Amino acid sequence: MIDLYVGLVIRGKRTCDVKNKEVKLVPAHLREKVIEELKNQGYDENGKKIK
Repeated sequence: MIDLYVGLVIRGKRTCDVKNKEVKLVPAHLREKVIEELKNQGYDENGKKIK
């Protein structure tokens, strides 16, 4: 499930950023693990590449 949501965040279909009201949030019980994996892959909570 984590990989699924990571992919959705990277493609802009979901977000882990509670301030982003334009896209549905990743479920709360998975959010921390998804954020951790996004950071490991070089992405922020909205799926944008970290420079």
